Amino acid sequence: MTLQRNLGHKILHQGDGLRSIISSGSSTFDVHDGQENISSSHDVLMAWHDFESSFFAGALLCPRKPFRSYLIKKEYDMLSAAKDLELSPAHVMRRVTAVSNYIHWHYFEAHQPGYLSAIYRGNGIPLPFGNMSMASNPCPNWAVFSLLNQSYVQNPQSQISILKDGEQTHLYCCYSIRRKDLAGNLKLYSLGIDLLPALNNQGIDSSKTH
Repeated sequence: MTLQRNLGHKILHQGDGLRSIISSGSSTFDVHDGQENISSSHDVLMAWHDFESSFFAGALLCPRKPFRSYLIKKEYDMLSAAKDLELSPAHVMRRVTAVSNYIHWHYFEAHQPGYLSAIYRGNGIPLPFGNMSMASNPCPNWAVFSLLNQSYVQNPQSQISILKDGEQTHLYCCYSIRRKDLAGNLKLYSLGIDLLPALNNQGIDSSKTH
């Protein structure tokens, strides 16, 4: 996956944002206070380049039609698919949102104590805060953060959630995996769908389920 992601950096961004595996952030040196805003903007740009390059790598490793057929055959078993393909569950789960015929997906990556490091909201799922910068004070009842901070979690976890957004009621189900990253920090990967459009597609009036 690293080779494909690096190739994405070269093809999409002429290598801009490609960094050594032994470095992190925008610089290997201390950043002075006067450069803090510049550094933050640069880090946002580099994070976007990383995302695009990672998406490129996913498309290269998991082409849309073959991967979609494979997922159907595996009944969307993310852990089994990741093991078979020798990819991380995160890469498999992210790729699902791009290849599925059902568009109402969401995907989150979170790490302790309650930071969101990746957000995809194809179904428009409301967040319990205004933006990612406020996620450092997480909503303890939100499924992503409650699973993240439990003392023990048996993978995978499946949940159904009912969320209120003003006068609207939403019904979501999600599939979550918690594991340690290479630095030993706990991370949660959560992939979910909005169930109401699926109910409507089956001829069930979702407005009567509220």
